[in-house]
Amino acid sequence: MAKQSPDALADIMLVYEPNPATSLTITRGDLHTLYIGNWLNDEVMNFYAQLLQKNKFNYENASKTVLDVDLIITIVHVGRNHWVCVVLERKSHTAVCYDPLLTNGCDCGVFALLVADCLSLGSSFADVHQVHTSLLRARILHRIMSMVLPV
Repeated sequence: MAKQSPDALADIMLVYEPNPATSLTITRGDLHTLYIGNWLNDEVMNFYAQLLQKNKFNYENASKTVLDVDLIITIVHVGRNHWVCVVLERKSHTAVCYDPLLTNGCDCGVFALLVADCLSLGSSFADVHQVHTSLLRARILHRIMSMVLPV
């Protein structure tokens, strides 16, 4: 982690270094984006995506490349204010963009993370609706703070 001022360090909540080239930092301000009605910022999205990747990484398969993987799940920032989950399936040569229809402009990041989470676990997200947003935001916060995802 780069050297920072004492004031900046006081705001840091978590630092995650999944490998020597990557260091992700979450601040109180980043976590405040998880409050209802706020857009999730890049740091929250990237941190959670790294946790998903960590959860699925198997050291026995570390030599695999993208060409060896059947399913690639990624979160994509579209334009300047929208998040979607994109899934690439190598065997079927298909790409699917999961872009939920929402009644507000602030929950797309929550749903993109939820879709990625469910797909990585092989579970369904069909019964999850926008009314569950506060619960989903709390779940994301809990998982980031504990740095643990379900297996």
